[in-house]
Order: sequence, then structure tokens, then C-alpha cells
Amino acid sequence: MKSQKKTQAEKIEIVKNYLATEMSYRETAEKYQVSYNNVYSWVKKYRKHRPDGLFDGRAGKNLTAFKQKKRSLKQRSLP
Repeated sequence: MKSQKKTQAEKIEIVKNYLATEMSYRETAEKYQVSYNNVYSWVKKYRKHRPDGLFDGRAGKNLTAFKQKKRSLKQRSLP
């Protein structure tokens, strides 16, 4: 199943819908047209870290100010 990338807000909506209903991971995935694995992963991250767990941390997206500063300093020190 190929789907568009979901925003953090969309992921939160999907997770909250899963948690508020008696739908299975598979039913939730079909409803929102995402993979079963995505729903499972998002629910697991949400339960552990709340909404912050659903940020996309790849390639510098959604970095905290601290992480941005740390990355910037590291890049400056490279030869």
C-alpha cells in the first residue's frame, strides 16, 4: 500500500482514533490508507513518548533547538 507521507498532526489523529475505538491496527490502517506497520509503530511511539514521539527526526526535520545547535557545532569542527 503506497500512501503519502503523514504529518505529525495526521499521525496523532490516527493514533487517537485507534486508541478511542475498538478498531484493530489493520482496520485503522485501512481506514486511513496507511500500512499496518505504520499504525503499530505510531501507537507504540505515542504510548512511550506522547505526541513528541511522532516527530520525523530524519534529515534534520523537526529537530529541537538543542539538537540543531549540536549538529551545527559538529559540522563546523569537521576538517
